[in-house]
Amino acid sequence: MLILYTQPRCHFCEIMKRMLSKMDEAEGFQTIDITKDAEAKNFMRKKGHRTVPMLYWRVPGHDVWVNKDIDTRKLTGENLGKRIKDAISETKKSNCLVFDVDGTITPSRQPIDPEHKEKLMSLAETVDIYILTGSDFPKTQEQLGDLTKVVKGCYQCAGNELWVKDKLVQSAPEFKMPKMMLAWCKQKMEESKFPHRTGSNM
Repeated sequence: MLILYTQPRCHFCEIMKRMLSKMDEAEGFQTIDITKDAEAKNFMRKKGHRTVPMLYWRVPGHDVWVNKDIDTRKLTGENLGKRIKDAISETKKSNCLVFDVDGTITPSRQPIDPEHKEKLMSLAETVDIYILTGSDFPKTQEQLGDLTKVVKGCYQCAGNELWVKDKLVQSAPEFKMPKMMLAWCKQKMEESKFPHRTGSNM
């Protein structure tokens, strides 16, 4: 995931944010205000950074500093785009395996078969394995046991959280529906002629 670390009243942060929003290479990038995120602030401290913006490509096992040695005042979409592509290429694996949980490596909502688990543990020694599921992490840990510590990463809640070695390392920001969008949805529900309704959850 491409992450831009920022803080309020940072002119160069806004410049980089606008630049990234127009770049195909940066599609889906995440912005984190380090003054509101203790984990992000700690990450920056560990990396020895004292200023922002800092742009990182982060995947399990790799933290690539994208804007290293780039003067933000001389930043262009071309040189930043190349850095992003290079970072992705640097961490790209020639092969990996991604498994769903319920109905794939376990019966739905049930623990993994011990024999199946043993085979996956052995396989993880030769190839990177990732877990991708709609469940939250406690449920996945309950089903897979210590297999969650062996795989390279567990993408939980349909990819909104990433857990590595049983620790949360990335989380998508909470989505708050704009009032205009909410009003539009309610209007469409009122206009709908679909006869079966069980509530108004959206």
